[in-house]
Amino acid sequence: MFNLKSIILLLMVSFLAGCSSPWTNIHSYDREYGKTTKLIPQFNIPANGSYIMRRIVRPSEPNEIYMGLESSKDYVNVVDFWLELKQTSHGDYYRLHIIPQKLSKSITNQWKPWIIVKTPKPDSLFFPVKLPENFWAKADSGQIISEWFICDSCFKENPAKFTSMVQARSADTYAEGNKNWLFDFVETPTHKPNWSGNIEAREQQIQAELDAKEEEKQKKLDALAADLPPELRRDKYMVQLSTYLKKQDYKSALRIFPRLEALPVAQDPSLKFFYGEALLRTGSPQEALTKLYEYVNEQGRNATHYGKALKLINEAESQI
Repeated sequence: MFNLKSIILLLMVSFLAGCSSPWTNIHSYDREYGKTTKLIPQFNIPANGSYIMRRIVRPSEPNEIYMGLESSKDYVNVVDFWLELKQTSHGDYYRLHIIPQKLSKSITNQWKPWIIVKTPKPDSLFFPVKLPENFWAKADSGQIISEWFICDSCFKENPAKFTSMVQARSADTYAEGNKNWLFDFVETPTHKPNWSGNIEAREQQIQAELDAKEEEKQKKLDALAADLPPELRRDKYMVQLSTYLKKQDYKSALRIFPRLEALPVAQDPSLKFFYGEALLRTGSPQEALTKLYEYVNEQGRNATHYGKALKLINEAESQI
């Protein structure tokens, strides 16, 4: 039979074990944190340009982010920050993933609207991120994900560093050097991003504007060459087309094929093969099939690219 003292002792042991176990789990997870074999499948990290760090938040100081994990009752909120970088010919992009491991909404409700992510010295690049409105409602798979940003003024003194950070393999960036990154919540950053939004939409808009300018330029060149004999214009277009195809610039090549087909002269027997290939590589399998079928029907089994044409036909059919 248990006496009263034994029962009280058992209750105290259970209570203390219950209090300490979360910290045991956190410290255990922290030791495993640098192992990329665990992180990459968990967060679906891109192969390059990702920086992920674990931080803690005190309820008494919700806008202060701390680096270490300590066995203190104040440190009961654990959050991972994943800075994702991407670079294209049209911009240097970044966004922030906030991944709560153990985070109270009462703390995040007190967060200031901007968070500044700063790299370690001596570079000290900083990435201002505006938190999404009503971000808990928009959390995707347990993550709070910001918009993509461009902040040209943030990197103007060291643009090459951004490029090197994008090119760095993610597998090399988790455990090394992440402890010295700084996070500050602020009302208004010193430098604000000059763009935020959806990368795909921005890239498509810029590319459409560039394509329109290129098309207008081509029309002016066509007008200048209008008095040339058709044979000379064909040869001119073929040289231009060959340059694009060697570079695998199929989008630019697609501007040349219609001009060639419109000329009242005999065309290169392989023209429709290359037209079909360009259409397929730019996401138009149905139109590609039309050109490739015309090629094999007109040129027969002895066509120069007969075997390649059949492979492209099968590839196009698989995409429809």
